[in-house]
Amino acid sequence: MSDDVPVTHPFRFGLVAAPRGTGEQWIATARRAAGYGFGTLLVPDGLALHAPMPALAVAATAVPSLRVCPFVLAAPLRSPRAVAWEAHSMSALTHGRFELGLGTGRPQAAEEAAQLGMPWGSGAQRLDRVRETVAAVRALDPDRRIPLLIAAAGPRALALAAAEADVVTLAAPPATP
Repeated sequence: MSDDVPVTHPFRFGLVAAPRGTGEQWIATARRAAGYGFGTLLVPDGLALHAPMPALAVAATAVPSLRVCPFVLAAPLRSPRAVAWEAHSMSALTHGRFELGLGTGRPQAAEEAAQLGMPWGSGAQRLDRVRETVAAVRALDPDRRIPLLIAAAGPRALALAAAEADVVTLAAPPATP
């Protein structure tokens, strides 16, 4: 980056941390993240962990300077309206420190969908669910623009992310060259 290029957006670092253990342990993790200078605490979505929204609410309450975000909610595991309701509540209760992370779900989430009694669907159906969820979030409170992170890999998901997201994360396996 040359000296003549102005920085137009603040740069923040986020930490992805698995919400496990006791409330005290989770609060200590959130405080350590803030102490190390991370601006956002992100939590994965998986049935082996604490549920993302309550974990994020606890972290946001314990560390008022920290932004919080699920990384990322698997859209097939929840109804679009339920996500919109929770996202709106989180944004209001954290004074706008909540960001919503959405995606079609990692392949292992198909089993979790079955455990929750939710249909998994094809890739196109799961992407439609992400699109419906974004629309529900935007429609619930058009005046409060909740920052949106979308995890995307394929061309259609990347196009949706480019059109709707404030932050895009490229969804790829760890060993991808």
